Amino acid sequence: MKKAISIIASFLALLLVLAGMAYYSFNTSKSEIEKALDLNLSSATEKSYVDNHGGFMGDGVSVGIIDCESTNVKKQITNAKHWKKLPAVEEFNSLVFGKASDSSYESPMIADEDGYAYIPTVKNGYYYFKDRNSDARDIYNISAACKRASFNFDIAVYDCDTNTLYFLSLDT
Repeated sequence: MKKAISIIASFLALLLVLAGMAYYSFNTSKSEIEKALDLNLSSATEKSYVDNHGGFMGDGVSVGIIDCESTNVKKQITNAKHWKKLPAVEEFNSLVFGKASDSSYESPMIADEDGYAYIPTVKNGYYYFKDRNSDARDIYNISAACKRASFNFDIAVYDCDTNTLYFLSLDT
């Protein structure tokens, strides 16, 4: 009887370990970015990912950088309906890159603690915006999203010169 209980307990422990491994392998930061942007990033390499969601009501920001060298990500993006060629609209630039003129620089609305942009300025590439706010009528309209008191959206920029995908998810 003790042997049967021991075998069953060992089997259940093994099952839990396998379930945990399966969950982790399917719920990586790269798979979260794939899901958010509807891209296949299986052959891409994650360079970095930081997620500080954990504030009040899940507020926070996630930032990922994906190396897309030797992938078909650029082709996926150019064929996708909601990716747009840079230069971006003014609202996107203000949110992500900031504003610069000959005499001044204004930090981006979405910046780290020191006021620096999470995503570097990209000249040759594509950008993506998706509003996840429950009040959003057109989830791809950045103008309406910028007029709200709280932000819940996904932003991405693909740099064609470096084959790098930058991803940012913001919840306030």
